[in-house]
Amino acid sequence: MFRLNNIRIYYLIIFVVGMMFATTVFGQENEEKRIVFSGIVYDSDSLIRPLGQVNIITLQHTGTSTNYKGEFTLNVIPNDTLKVSHIGFHTMSIYIPSTVKDGKLVAKLFLVSDTLNFEEVVISSLKDFEYFRKMFLNMDIQADKDLVNAQNNINLSLYEARTTTESTTEDKLEAALQKEANKSIYYGQIPPEHMVDVIKVATGLVSLLPSKKEKDDYYKRYINMKNQNNIVYLKSSD
Repeated sequence: MFRLNNIRIYYLIIFVVGMMFATTVFGQENEEKRIVFSGIVYDSDSLIRPLGQVNIITLQHTGTSTNYKGEFTLNVIPNDTLKVSHIGFHTMSIYIPSTVKDGKLVAKLFLVSDTLNFEEVVISSLKDFEYFRKMFLNMDIQADKDLVNAQNNINLSLYEARTTTESTTEDKLEAALQKEANKSIYYGQIPPEHMVDVIKVATGLVSLLPSKKEKDDYYKRYINMKNQNNIVYLKSSD
Protein backbone atom coordinates (compact mmCIF):
# COMPACT_ATOMS: atom_id res chain seq x y z
CA MET A 1 0.00 0.00 0.00
CA PHE A 2 2.81 2.33 0.92
CA ARG A 3 4.60 1.43 -2.30
CA LEU A 4 1.47 2.20 -4.38
CA ASN A 5 1.14 5.61 -2.81
CA ASN A 6 4.76 6.37 -3.59
CA ILE A 7 4.19 5.50 -7.23
CA ARG A 8 1.20 7.81 -7.43
CA ILE A 9 3.16 10.64 -5.85
CA TYR A 10 6.00 10.02 -8.28
CA TYR A 11 3.75 10.26 -11.34
CA LEU A 12 2.01 13.31 -9.91
CA ILE A 13 5.33 15.09 -9.51
CA ILE A 14 6.30 14.22 -13.07
CA PHE A 15 2.94 15.52 -14.35
CA VAL A 16 3.27 18.81 -12.47
CA VAL A 17 6.83 19.35 -13.65
CA GLY A 18 5.80 18.59 -17.22
CA MET A 19 2.94 21.05 -17.05
CA MET A 20 5.19 23.75 -15.66
CA PHE A 21 7.74 23.11 -18.39
CA ALA A 22 5.08 23.20 -21.11
CA THR A 23 3.59 26.40 -19.72
CA THR A 24 7.02 28.02 -19.61
CA VAL A 25 7.81 27.01 -23.17
CA PHE A 26 4.39 28.13 -24.41
CA GLY A 27 4.77 31.42 -22.59
CA GLN A 28 8.19 32.00 -24.11
CA GLU A 29 6.84 31.26 -27.57
CA ASN A 30 3.98 33.65 -27.02
CA GLU A 31 6.36 36.32 -25.79
CA GLU A 32 8.42 35.85 -28.92
CA LYS A 33 5.31 36.07 -31.16
CA ARG A 34 3.51 38.82 -29.27
CA ILE A 35 2.13 41.51 -31.59
CA VAL A 36 1.52 45.18 -30.80
CA PHE A 37 -1.84 45.99 -32.37
CA SER A 38 -2.67 49.71 -32.68
CA GLY A 39 -4.99 51.88 -34.72
CA ILE A 40 -7.95 54.27 -34.77
CA VAL A 41 -11.68 53.50 -34.64
CA TYR A 42 -14.00 55.66 -36.80
CA ASP A 43 -17.73 56.08 -37.31
CA SER A 44 -18.61 54.50 -40.68
CA ASP A 45 -21.30 57.12 -41.35
CA SER A 46 -18.81 60.00 -41.49
CA LEU A 47 -15.58 58.03 -42.15
CA ILE A 48 -13.63 60.78 -40.36
CA ARG A 49 -15.25 61.08 -36.91
CA PRO A 50 -13.25 59.09 -34.32
CA LEU A 51 -15.07 57.11 -31.65
CA GLY A 52 -13.95 57.30 -28.04
CA GLN A 53 -14.54 54.72 -25.30
CA VAL A 54 -14.69 51.81 -27.75
CA ASN A 55 -14.01 48.48 -25.99
CA ILE A 56 -11.49 46.08 -27.57
CA ILE A 57 -11.33 42.66 -25.83
CA THR A 58 -9.25 39.55 -26.68
CA LEU A 59 -10.21 35.90 -26.21
CA GLN A 60 -8.04 35.90 -23.08
CA HIS A 61 -10.31 38.65 -21.67
CA THR A 62 -7.61 41.25 -21.83
CA GLY A 63 -8.25 44.48 -23.61
CA THR A 64 -8.33 48.24 -23.73
CA SER A 65 -10.49 51.22 -24.73
CA THR A 66 -9.96 53.98 -27.26
CA ASN A 67 -9.22 57.53 -26.16
CA TYR A 68 -11.19 60.60 -27.28
CA LYS A 69 -9.26 60.54 -30.57
CA GLY A 70 -10.32 56.94 -31.22
CA GLU A 71 -6.76 55.67 -30.77
CA PHE A 72 -5.81 52.39 -29.08
CA THR A 73 -2.79 50.11 -28.48
CA LEU A 74 -3.05 46.48 -27.37
CA ASN A 75 -0.70 43.49 -27.06
CA VAL A 76 -2.14 40.45 -28.86
CA ILE A 77 -0.95 37.05 -30.06
CA PRO A 78 -1.23 35.44 -33.51
CA ASN A 79 -4.51 33.71 -34.38
CA ASP A 80 -6.29 35.70 -31.70
CA THR A 81 -9.74 37.22 -32.19
CA LEU A 82 -10.72 40.64 -30.86
CA LYS A 83 -14.21 41.94 -30.12
CA VAL A 84 -14.65 45.65 -30.87
CA SER A 85 -17.85 47.05 -29.35
CA HIS A 86 -19.45 50.40 -28.63
CA ILE A 87 -22.93 51.50 -27.54
CA GLY A 88 -25.12 52.20 -30.56
CA PHE A 89 -22.89 50.29 -32.99
CA HIS A 90 -22.62 46.73 -34.25
CA THR A 91 -19.89 44.62 -32.62
CA MET A 92 -16.94 43.88 -34.89
CA SER A 93 -14.66 40.81 -34.78
CA ILE A 94 -10.99 41.23 -35.73
CA TYR A 95 -8.80 38.20 -36.49
CA ILE A 96 -5.06 38.54 -35.88
CA PRO A 97 -3.18 36.58 -38.57
CA SER A 98 -0.02 34.63 -37.82
CA THR A 99 1.78 36.18 -40.79
CA VAL A 100 2.31 39.57 -39.15
CA LYS A 101 5.89 40.72 -39.56
CA ASP A 102 7.99 42.82 -37.18
CA GLY A 103 5.48 42.22 -34.39
CA LYS A 104 3.43 45.31 -35.28
CA LEU A 105 -0.03 45.65 -36.76
CA VAL A 106 -1.71 48.98 -37.55
CA ALA A 107 -5.29 49.27 -38.77
CA LYS A 108 -8.22 51.66 -39.20
CA LEU A 109 -11.50 50.24 -37.93
CA PHE A 110 -14.96 51.49 -38.94
CA LEU A 111 -17.98 50.67 -36.77
CA VAL A 112 -21.46 50.57 -38.30
CA SER A 113 -24.24 52.30 -36.36
CA ASP A 114 -27.05 50.12 -35.05
CA THR A 115 -30.70 51.19 -35.42
CA LEU A 116 -32.95 50.10 -32.60
CA ASN A 117 -36.65 49.52 -33.27
CA PHE A 118 -38.80 49.74 -30.17
CA GLU A 119 -42.27 48.30 -29.92
CA GLU A 120 -45.22 50.62 -29.51
CA VAL A 121 -45.83 51.53 -25.88
CA VAL A 122 -49.13 52.98 -24.65
CA ILE A 123 -48.92 54.78 -21.32
CA SER A 124 -52.18 55.37 -19.48
CA SER A 125 -53.14 55.82 -15.84
CA LEU A 126 -56.57 54.33 -16.52
CA LYS A 127 -57.11 50.60 -16.46
CA ASP A 128 -59.83 50.66 -19.12
CA PHE A 129 -58.55 52.02 -22.45
CA GLU A 130 -62.09 52.32 -23.84
CA TYR A 131 -63.06 54.54 -20.92
CA PHE A 132 -59.99 56.68 -21.56
CA ARG A 133 -60.90 57.02 -25.25
CA LYS A 134 -64.44 58.18 -24.43
CA MET A 135 -63.13 60.73 -21.95
CA PHE A 136 -60.65 62.04 -24.51
CA LEU A 137 -63.26 62.37 -27.27
CA ASN A 138 -65.73 64.11 -24.96
CA MET A 139 -63.13 66.51 -23.66
CA ASP A 140 -64.17 70.19 -23.83
CA ILE A 141 -61.41 71.94 -25.74
CA GLN A 142 -61.39 75.71 -26.00
CA ALA A 143 -61.05 76.96 -29.55
CA ASP A 144 -57.79 78.64 -30.39
CA LYS A 145 -58.21 82.36 -31.11
CA ASP A 146 -55.86 82.34 -34.09
CA LEU A 147 -57.63 79.34 -35.61
CA VAL A 148 -61.01 81.05 -35.22
CA ASN A 149 -59.72 84.22 -36.90
CA ALA A 150 -58.21 82.19 -39.72
CA GLN A 151 -61.49 80.33 -40.26
CA ASN A 152 -63.42 83.62 -40.31
CA ASN A 153 -61.04 85.05 -42.90
CA ILE A 154 -61.49 81.99 -45.09
CA ASN A 155 -65.28 82.22 -44.83
CA LEU A 156 -65.16 85.92 -45.73
CA SER A 157 -62.97 85.22 -48.76
CA LEU A 158 -65.35 82.51 -49.94
CA TYR A 159 -68.34 84.84 -49.54
CA GLU A 160 -66.63 87.62 -51.51
CA ALA A 161 -65.72 85.15 -54.24
CA ARG A 162 -69.37 84.08 -54.58
CA THR A 163 -70.81 87.62 -54.54
CA THR A 164 -68.20 89.55 -56.50
CA THR A 165 -69.21 91.17 -59.82
CA GLU A 166 -65.72 91.31 -61.24
CA SER A 167 -65.04 89.12 -64.22
CA THR A 168 -63.07 86.00 -63.53
CA THR A 169 -60.54 84.29 -65.74
CA GLU A 170 -63.25 82.01 -67.11
CA ASP A 171 -65.42 85.03 -68.01
CA LYS A 172 -62.54 86.69 -69.86
CA LEU A 173 -61.81 83.46 -71.73
CA GLU A 174 -65.46 83.11 -72.76
CA ALA A 175 -65.54 86.73 -73.99
CA ALA A 176 -62.39 86.18 -76.04
CA LEU A 177 -63.86 83.05 -77.66
CA GLN A 178 -67.08 84.94 -78.49
CA LYS A 179 -65.08 87.75 -80.05
CA GLU A 180 -63.23 85.30 -82.32
CA ALA A 181 -66.55 83.68 -83.27
CA ASN A 182 -67.99 87.09 -84.23
CA LYS A 183 -65.02 87.71 -86.50
CA SER A 184 -65.90 84.58 -88.46
CA ILE A 185 -69.63 85.41 -88.63
CA TYR A 186 -69.25 89.07 -89.66
CA TYR A 187 -66.29 88.53 -91.97
CA GLY A 188 -66.26 91.39 -94.54
CA GLN A 189 -68.93 93.29 -92.58
CA ILE A 190 -68.98 95.75 -89.76
CA PRO A 191 -69.31 93.90 -86.43
CA PRO A 192 -72.25 94.98 -84.26
CA GLU A 193 -69.99 96.28 -81.53
CA HIS A 194 -68.44 98.70 -84.06
CA MET A 195 -71.74 99.99 -85.47
CA VAL A 196 -71.98 102.68 -82.81
CA ASP A 197 -68.52 103.94 -83.72
CA VAL A 198 -69.45 104.08 -87.42
CA ILE A 199 -72.62 106.03 -86.66
CA LYS A 200 -70.65 108.49 -84.55
CA VAL A 201 -68.13 109.02 -87.35
CA ALA A 202 -70.88 109.47 -89.96
CA THR A 203 -72.69 111.97 -87.77
CA GLY A 204 -69.48 113.91 -87.34
CA LEU A 205 -68.87 113.99 -91.10
CA VAL A 206 -72.41 115.18 -91.78
CA SER A 207 -71.97 117.96 -89.27
CA LEU A 208 -68.93 119.11 -91.24
CA LEU A 209 -70.95 119.63 -94.47
CA PRO A 210 -71.94 123.31 -95.16
CA SER A 211 -75.52 124.38 -94.74
CA LYS A 212 -77.65 125.91 -97.55
CA LYS A 213 -77.07 129.42 -96.24
CA GLU A 214 -73.33 128.86 -96.13
CA LYS A 215 -73.46 127.58 -99.72
CA ASP A 216 -75.37 130.68 -100.90
CA ASP A 217 -72.99 133.04 -99.14
CA TYR A 218 -70.01 131.27 -100.63
CA TYR A 219 -71.55 131.43 -104.11
CA LYS A 220 -72.24 135.17 -103.79
CA ARG A 221 -68.67 135.86 -102.70
CA TYR A 222 -67.42 133.82 -105.61
CA ILE A 223 -69.57 135.80 -108.11
CA ASN A 224 -68.44 139.11 -106.67
CA MET A 225 -64.84 138.02 -106.91
CA LYS A 226 -65.31 137.06 -110.54
CA ASN A 227 -67.00 140.36 -111.28
CA GLN A 228 -64.17 142.29 -109.67
CA ASN A 229 -61.65 140.37 -111.74
CA ASN A 230 -63.56 141.16 -114.89
CA ILE A 231 -63.68 144.85 -114.00
CA VAL A 232 -60.00 144.95 -113.36
CA TYR A 233 -59.36 143.13 -116.57
CA LEU A 234 -61.56 145.52 -118.55
CA LYS A 235 -59.89 148.58 -117.01
CA SER A 236 -56.46 147.32 -117.77
CA SER A 237 -57.46 146.57 -121.34
CA ASP A 238 -58.47 150.26 -121.92
